[in-house]
Amino acid sequence: MPRMIEGQRGVIIGIGGRIMGLELFCSGSGLRSRYAGIVQSAAVDARLVDPVATSAERARAFARALQGRPLLGGTIGDPEDAGPRWFSLRRDDDRVAVTGLGSRIAGLHRIGAVVHLTALDRAHPLLAGV
Repeated sequence: MPRMIEGQRGVIIGIGGRIMGLELFCSGSGLRSRYAGIVQSAAVDARLVDPVATSAERARAFARALQGRPLLGGTIGDPEDAGPRWFSLRRDDDRVAVTGLGSRIAGLHRIGAVVHLTALDRAHPLLAGV
């Protein structure tokens, strides 16, 4: 299993020479708690296609394509609650499906943090029809 890098908060999954998606967490501990399952699941999926390496440039291009994409959000829970407010994140278009969870401190409506984000490339052969 690939080692995590100090400070790493996410993974980009490449299978069959193409990017399948990414998982991003708010902290290294969030990723660490799920890392083995993510890598093991990707290894199972990789058995379904030819063993072709996915280039680092493709991974960087996928990450760049997601940067700055607007995400739609909806509140979860009571908006009047004085504690943290959770919100869902999503973006769904012909190419990329993004879902996630974020948190914002009540009263600071412009400040929020992504807790977890998943982005999948709908064009990946293993995701066709999903």
